Formats: sequence, C-alpha cells, structure tokens
Amino acid sequence: MVKISIPQHRNQHRSFHLMASTCFIAQVEISTGSRQKSSKNSGRRNGNTNNRFSGKMKIKKDGVMKRKVKMKKLAIVSSVCALMAASIFSQLADFPKLTGPYLGQKPPGMTPEIFAPGIVSTRADESALEISAAGNEILFIRKNSIMLITRNGDGTWNKPVTAPFSGEFIDDEPCYSPDGNKIYFMSRRPSAGSKIVSNLWVSERNNNTWTEPVPVSGIAYNKLLHAPTIAANGNIYDTGIIRFKYSAGKYLAVERLPSLTGVGPFIFPDESYIIFSKRSQETNSMDLFISFQQKDGVWSNAFSLGKEINTQALEGNSFVTADGKYLFFSRKFDIFWVSAKIIEDLRPQGLGAK
Repeated sequence: MVKISIPQHRNQHRSFHLMASTCFIAQVEISTGSRQKSSKNSGRRNGNTNNRFSGKMKIKKDGVMKRKVKMKKLAIVSSVCALMAASIFSQLADFPKLTGPYLGQKPPGMTPEIFAPGIVSTRADESALEISAAGNEILFIRKNSIMLITRNGDGTWNKPVTAPFSGEFIDDEPCYSPDGNKIYFMSRRPSAGSKIVSNLWVSERNNNTWTEPVPVSGIAYNKLLHAPTIAANGNIYDTGIIRFKYSAGKYLAVERLPSLTGVGPFIFPDESYIIFSKRSQETNSMDLFISFQQKDGVWSNAFSLGKEINTQALEGNSFVTADGKYLFFSRKFDIFWVSAKIIEDLRPQGLGAK
C-alpha cells in the first residue's frame, strides 16, 4: 500500500490512515478467506479420490463462481474505499489557504459583517467566538460543541475541528484563561456528587493538546454558572451579573454588581468595561449593552451598543479582541464582527481606559 502524506491537521492524517488501513485489512481478509476456503475444498477433494473425476466439472464450476464472488467483494470494498478517499481529499481541497490574523479576513468598519462566511459562519448554528490573547487560536460553538481553529508556525490556519474534549455532551460559552493555557466552558456532562445539570468545567493545555475536563473547583456557589468570562487578574464574571474575585490563589465569595442585570457577559481584560445581553424595550429582543467601571470601582449605567449592533434579532455572546480593535457577537446563530471604535464612542467623557 502506498502511503500518501497530507500536510494538514493531525486529525486529517489520522482519518486518512485509518481509512487506508481499514480498506487494506478488508481486502486482505477477503483474499485470505477465499484462499482458506479453496485450500479446504482442495483437501476434501484429495481425500476422496473415488469421486475425483466424476466431480471434476462441478468443482471447476464452483471454483469459477467463488472467484467471481471474491472479485465482486473486492470491487465493492475498493469502491467504498475510493469514495472515502475522495471525500477526505475533497474536504482537504475545499478548505482554502488562510494566512494572517483573524483567518486572513478583511477587517470590518463601523457596520457589522459576518465573520469568515463558509468557514466559521455556515448554515449550521454558530455562536460564542473567542480568540486567544496571542491571536493564534479561535474557539466557537457549533451545534453544541466547542470548535477549535489553530494557526501553524508558517502563519496558515487549519480547518475548524471539534475540540478534543468536546462533542459528546452539550457544551457552550468557552473562554480562555488570561495566559491562554486553560479553556473554561459550560457543560451538561455528568459530574459525580453534583445535582446541577450545568456547570463550569475547565481543560488545561498539555503538550499542544488539551486534558480531560474537570469541574471548576474553589468557587463557593450553589447555583447555575453558565457563561464565564475572565479578567487578566483572574476575576471571573458570569450571568447575573456576578463576580468572583481571585485573591491569594483562591476565589472569594460571590458578589453581584449593583444595578447591572443581564446574561452572557464579556469583561475586557483590564476590567474597564463589561458587555452583556438583556432584553431591550426598544427592539423587544435581547440586545447588547455596555457598562464602564469608574475609577472608584462603581459601574456606570448600561448603554445600548446602538442600532448598528442591536436589531430585532437576538444579539449576544460578545467578545472584544485583546488589542481592543474588534468586537465579535452572535446574531441569528451567525458570528459578526465590527470595529470596536463603537465602544470608545460610547465611553463617558473623562472615563479613560484603566
């Protein structure tokens, strides 16, 4: 069997070689089985010399039929293998060569645009995109699974794949730790000793792969945690809006942010502002709002992100890149992005970045 090298993601290598090995084994089993049957028939014929000549024509006819059956089986297996190979090569060929930041997409202006159509935003349901601070990994949700896009050393991007720890249970709202070495997310996977059907889980980076997730420990809270977002200092914010301050290596008791109510928050790393979704009287739908933290630690009133962002559709799952340049959000189960200048235009006068 000829080994064909495909310079793509390791999962694609694995799929191709698994397919090739399966086809090879199937063909060998058919050939070996036919030879074994032929050998047994030959032995029986040699042991029955009295009927050797009288059965000669029947044996010859049976042999021809068996060879035809064998060839038909081999033809079927070969056809199936060819279709499998064509499918894999088609998937590889269909994925474009993407280079540069943000999958090489043209940056948006002040009008939101769908992000990476056909690659990230497809006919499937996508939401909750997040990009690592280093800019070389992208997470997002597709059909209740966490998808992962990685960037190679030469600057090219790999095809989106299901994260190695996701795909079996309902997972949602992934986010990176400040150093990018942990992924926190909500999951409906079973947890020993817990009666909560949804909870926060975490997977750690280990030699360029991700560990089996475990429930997040050290948080004293007996209610649902759904949408984590983490500041640079380790403070965790979640739906409510609530906060768990991280101090001296542990999380303190939960505190609710006064006057702020919403779901799916995003905290900018320096905690200068927080974006979240809540129902708007203007659109009678879930819209995106922003609150700025003042120098005394008090949070401002929430401002709507405006008509360019908020429509009668559902808007949520906001994320701002670490450099503060672009705002991502979900609308109609597609992922949009827009210049984050809109945030600075809403910032109250005299309230600079922290």
